[in-house]
Amino acid sequence: MSVLVSNRKESRFEVITYSIELHDMLIDLMQRGFGVKDVNHFVRMRYAYGKDDKEDFAKYRYLMQNFKTRIDQLASLLTNNIRAANSIYPTSMHEYEHLSWGSSGLRYWLTKSRGLVPR
Repeated sequence: MSVLVSNRKESRFEVITYSIELHDMLIDLMQRGFGVKDVNHFVRMRYAYGKDDKEDFAKYRYLMQNFKTRIDQLASLLTNNIRAANSIYPTSMHEYEHLSWGSSGLRYWLTKSRGLVPR
C-alpha cells in the first residue's frame, strides 16, 4: 500500500537513533571536560615534562571551548543531514533513475529540487 509523500511520517531509522545517541554521548563527554579534571594541573604537567615552552592557561581554555562548540555543531549537522537524506523520495521514474546512479544522481536531484542548475 502506498502512502502520499505529504502523509509519510519519519520512521524509526536506526541511523537517526544512533546519531542522536552519539550526540548525547558527546555532550556528556564535553560536560566532563573531555576527561581533563583540572586544566591548570594539565597545563602545569605539560610544561613540567617539556611538552610546552610556557604555561599558557588561556590557550588550553580557548581550545577546550572551541572544540566543545565545534563538536556540538558537527554532531547536530550529522543528525540533521541524516534526517534530510531519509526524507528524499523520488516522485517519478526519471527521478528514481537519477537517484539510483549514486552520488552524481543524488546531486542532480537535490539541485533540481532546489531550483538550481546542476553542474
